[in-house]
Amino acid sequence: MFLTRRHQALQDLVTGTCVIVHTPHAVPSYHVTTERAPDWMSGAPPAGRRVVVVILYLFAIFVAWVAIVGSVSRECVMADRCGLAETAVLSVGFWTPVT
Repeated sequence: MFLTRRHQALQDLVTGTCVIVHTPHAVPSYHVTTERAPDWMSGAPPAGRRVVVVILYLFAIFVAWVAIVGSVSRECVMADRCGLAETAVLSVGFWTPVT
């Protein structure tokens, strides 16, 4: 919603829809926004560059997650015999060993 002129979400872009409020006075002002000016993205990096940067960030997060979870011993994962440090690492990696 932060990337389009009409504040459209991904599902709106895919289906070609847009929310139109027929009675804006009946809705709280923080729920109603106006369409952005046509030049609202002037000065921003090109779309291709923004996409590449987002993909690189996601890849870096994935690599960090693999490094965190990969630092846990096989015994901890398979036999549920984890030390305090391994339990902490697994909780950071949002993964629970098999019980």
